[in-house]
Amino acid sequence: MESLNALLQGMGLMHLGAGQAIMLLVSLLLLWLAIAKKFEPLLLLPIGFGGLLSNIPEAGMALTALESLLAHHDAGQLAVIAAKLNCTPDVHAIKEALALALPSVQSQMENLAVDMGYTPGVLALFYKVAIGSGVAPLVIFMGVGAMTDFGPLLANPRTLLLGAAAQFGIFATVLGALTLNYFGLIAFTLPQAAAIRLPYALMALLVGMALGLAGAEMQTILNNPLATPFTLGVSSAAAFGAALAIVLGIGIPGIPAAWFIPANAFIFALLSALLLDGITRWTGVAASGVVLFGIALVFTFNALVAIMQFVADEDTLQGLVFWTMGSLVRASWEKLGVLAVVFIAVLFCALRSAWQLTALRLGEERAMSFGIHVRRLRLLSLLRISLLSALAVAFVGPIGFIGLVAPHIARILLGEDHRFYLPGSVLIGGLVLSLASIAAKNSIPGVMVPVGIVTSLVGVPFFLSIVLRHRGSL
Repeated sequence: MESLNALLQGMGLMHLGAGQAIMLLVSLLLLWLAIAKKFEPLLLLPIGFGGLLSNIPEAGMALTALESLLAHHDAGQLAVIAAKLNCTPDVHAIKEALALALPSVQSQMENLAVDMGYTPGVLALFYKVAIGSGVAPLVIFMGVGAMTDFGPLLANPRTLLLGAAAQFGIFATVLGALTLNYFGLIAFTLPQAAAIRLPYALMALLVGMALGLAGAEMQTILNNPLATPFTLGVSSAAAFGAALAIVLGIGIPGIPAAWFIPANAFIFALLSALLLDGITRWTGVAASGVVLFGIALVFTFNALVAIMQFVADEDTLQGLVFWTMGSLVRASWEKLGVLAVVFIAVLFCALRSAWQLTALRLGEERAMSFGIHVRRLRLLSLLRISLLSALAVAFVGPIGFIGLVAPHIARILLGEDHRFYLPGSVLIGGLVLSLASIAAKNSIPGVMVPVGIVTSLVGVPFFLSIVLRHRGSL
């Protein structure tokens, strides 16, 4: 019996976590879309297989020698590693110290683990050779480039230039930071950026892209230039759902406790979005009426969040207040992975409906004359909006006006064709929130200002300018 138990414990499936299970389901969904539905197989196949391989429990085959040591939980060995890193002999403290350490120190700790008798797994060796040397990424990018049809990009130079500008901005930012570090003006190194700043920067980029896409779709389906998840209460509803999980631990039965916050945020965001859609269709109110109803939802859910703050204990209250301001400081690779996979899936679904959304801008009757099922299109769009808003709120808190600013800039630059308008809103949303995060980090020396404060300060004048420009139709 002991031998059987040891065999079961050695199997990877015995160590399957809730997060891995969700990522596996998402990966299988992407593979099904690529293979069965022939939907963007060039992009979805590698993403699906990558998510599948990286989340299958492999019973330690992907662990380095140092990770195997940490998983073994030997008190004496942990004390030796902790002494080298000047931290407490706790697994979590050691992992945090390693994340902040230079690559040379990480290599020393890996060699020390090998000296203690631990060996890296087979997959870890493959990752080190194939990825660490840069061979695997090079082969992948060459293969994807060889199979990609660049005809649509070349047919529309505006899209090509927009993507090139985004790439240039990334490289220019990194090179500029390295130059300033060389002259001693700022402290910036690539290892530090990868360990601390890269998750923060990528979270700003992904959340901005998600909010830009959500705002663009919401303005289209509600035919309202002021419609965004933030201004119409969807983000506030998601914040209340998340606050229920944070303060009272209330969640959906059957959902793991670790996923209470995003699950609650999604449910409340979806309910508020459906309520807005119902009010728009059933009452036939003008655009101004929808905005007023959205403002009422914002105040209602903000009041409910205030009640959660009132009943929260001191420690929970401090975290809840800081979270409601919209902050990126708790960005992690796990959250980034979940947000990236969901965002990519939602983006492809939105792009698939691009021509239908473009037709909807001509009016519901015209769209139905083209054979478009408008009601189903609205429901699917609201589902995507709710999912993006919920994840953004659950991971970083409510961040306003990105979904307002990005679509309007994209509309000015690229027009109403949603084949270009949606990707433009995505890129501009990521750029705007990235710039806001830089301003939040550097506005007050030594203080990390919540990025939600910065976006609100910038967004309010933009909101007023839109109201004045469209005052005849509001």
